Formats: sequence, structure tokens, C-alpha cells
Amino acid sequence: DIAEEGGRFNGVIVYRPRSGVPLPQQVSSKSVDIGITELLEIQMKMMEEFSQNHPKVATNARTLHTSEDTLYDTSYETYLRGEISTYSDKMLQLYGKYVVDCFKEGGNIALNTMTNTAKIYGFSSLEEFESR
Repeated sequence: DIAEEGGRFNGVIVYRPRSGVPLPQQVSSKSVDIGITELLEIQMKMMEEFSQNHPKVATNARTLHTSEDTLYDTSYETYLRGEISTYSDKMLQLYGKYVVDCFKEGGNIALNTMTNTAKIYGFSSLEEFESR
């Protein structure tokens, strides 16, 4: 009974695929099978690219790699791993899709974040922020 099923999981009806039955298109086309390690690899590539193209701004941000962690500084990689590790399975699925879609389209989450950060700090662009 659908009402009972929805009540057991806070209103979410859990889809349980059956062997030999193809997945519905809306489920199979909107999901991503990606784990934390793969998400980290993709986002680290994005941040490394950003750092190469905007070294001055990147110098003012976190260090990049876990190997650079110190007692007082946590790297982007370590921080991101900790953050992603707190996500629920559903959140990880949605965030994974966002990251993969962005990557496939040639986007860069780090660039987007730092561009918005520059604007929050009152700069007209990331380039102006880099030149200060």
C-alpha cells in the first residue's frame, strides 16, 4: 500500500527494482553511480585547474592537498572529504550528479565559487580580484 510505504520513510516512497525488469527512465537517467573518492578526484582536478589559472587568489585560499595539512591549516581536499562524508545517500547522489554534469559540460565548481566570492568581496570580477 503506497500510503503505508510513504509513512514509513518520511513521505519518500522507496523504489525497489525487480530482477529482470528494466529501470524506469526517470530513475535511471537522473541518477549517478559515483562515490566519494571519484567526487574528490573530479573536484580536485577543478581546484588544481583553478589554482593554475588564478595563482594569486588561490594562494589566499586553503592549501590543496591532504599532504599539505598542518595542525593549523586544513587543505581543500581534507575539508571536502569531511564535508562529503556527512552527506546522506540521497544528498550524495544529487551532489554527485551535479558535479559530474558540471564536469561533463566543461564547468568548474571551484571557478564558480571563487567568482562569486570575488563579487561578495566587492570586486567586479575574478580577474580584478586576481590583480589586486
